[in-house]
Amino acid sequence: MKSKSIYVLFALFFTITFSINAQTNEEKAFHKFKQAREAYQNNNFLEAAQLLIETKGFLGSTNVRIQPMLIKSLTKIEDWQLADKEIHEYYGLNPDKSLVEYQEIVEIDRQVDIKVKEDNALYESSKNSKSITQMESYLSKFPYGKYREEIKTLISTQKDENAWELARTKNNTSAYEVYVSGFPNGSYAQIAKEQINQWDDEAYQKAKTDGTQHALTYYLNNYSRGKYRNEISALLKERQEEDAYASTRSGNLVDYEYYIKKYPNGKYATQVNKATEEYLFAQAEKSYSDGYYPAAVSIYQDYINRYPEGENVEKAKSKQKKADRKSRQHSSSYFGFTYESQGALGIAIGGLNKDRLAFYFNLRATPEVFEAQWKEPELEIPEDIIPDDEKLAVASLSMGFSYPIMYPVWLYAGGGVNYQERYIEGDDENLYYKLEGEKTIAFYPEAGLNIRIGSGFTITGGAVYVREEVLYKVGLAFGL
Repeated sequence: MKSKSIYVLFALFFTITFSINAQTNEEKAFHKFKQAREAYQNNNFLEAAQLLIETKGFLGSTNVRIQPMLIKSLTKIEDWQLADKEIHEYYGLNPDKSLVEYQEIVEIDRQVDIKVKEDNALYESSKNSKSITQMESYLSKFPYGKYREEIKTLISTQKDENAWELARTKNNTSAYEVYVSGFPNGSYAQIAKEQINQWDDEAYQKAKTDGTQHALTYYLNNYSRGKYRNEISALLKERQEEDAYASTRSGNLVDYEYYIKKYPNGKYATQVNKATEEYLFAQAEKSYSDGYYPAAVSIYQDYINRYPEGENVEKAKSKQKKADRKSRQHSSSYFGFTYESQGALGIAIGGLNKDRLAFYFNLRATPEVFEAQWKEPELEIPEDIIPDDEKLAVASLSMGFSYPIMYPVWLYAGGGVNYQERYIEGDDENLYYKLEGEKTIAFYPEAGLNIRIGSGFTITGGAVYVREEVLYKVGLAFGL
């Protein structure tokens, strides 16, 4: 009796619970249907379709109010396969065929049937084409197509195949790495990785054996994920320093400076610094000995600045001062006036070159030259009876070379021709004569010194030996 009462209570509880749940699901279905109708009226067909499917779920069945709206929503979003299924379910409800709505569904059925056949046909052609473009065209035309998931899988597979074929065609590490990066779980990922590792090992051995910058750089450029990058990078740095040091053996300052700038604490920094010091001093010395004094001044100063404690720094300072003095020396032409102890005045034109010979010439004459008649002597008299009122017309032309002996002093030496006439001035006519054995024209040598004063003036002093007599000559010239 007692067990029978328990059974009755349990049955009653189950009936009440089922009744409550049924009532609750109906309420939910009604609410979802109401939302679906509102979405449909607002042309939100995707939302309407989803809500109607939920409505059917709460009810556990469908009816002639739900199905037409669901079918129309599905055709609006072009989910033809599901629309086809829902149409068959609608016909299973035995709707009133006289209704306008039934006729609408029949018309939709014809349209859906066409689309389903297109869906099937496009699927078959896309599947067999192996064309990603055509497969994507299927998804574009039938976003809710029956075969969309299969097509997506086919697209993924075909992309994998295409990428692998491209990698195999290029057949290099970069192409295989691109494939693995794009398809880490691809059908050929393991094969690609094994090939990359093999090439990596081979390239590493070649780079290490060759040891040149080119070989080491080639490995780093072509094996961005190589197992040996750290080791190869270290070897490349060592090789670069070795090559930079090797280039310094050419004795070129640019190569020395490149090494020191790039490797200030490098393996060979001490040797290169020493070589640079010796080279710089040698260049300064060469410029000095070749007479390129401004360059020598600059190089000596560079040496002093770089190596204030250098072994040649004192010598560099001394030679720099000398070079500086010599750099201020200059060559020039000149024009000036001369005086000779016979009373001859003249003009001189020439040059003073600080490094080599230079040419000059000098024309001079006494004032009597302008009064003389330039004629053959009428008498020849002894030297001891020279008249007191004698006049001497003298003209000389000399030329020669100047040579620097110690700036600012030049030695000049040359020779010339001297013409003279002796005469006594008369009232009507001058009396011309000569001493016994004397020649009217005589050749002579001359020599002396030119001394430059400042940058614009030169004084001249020297001697002329003519007709067994030593005459002195002085002059003043202006630089041109």
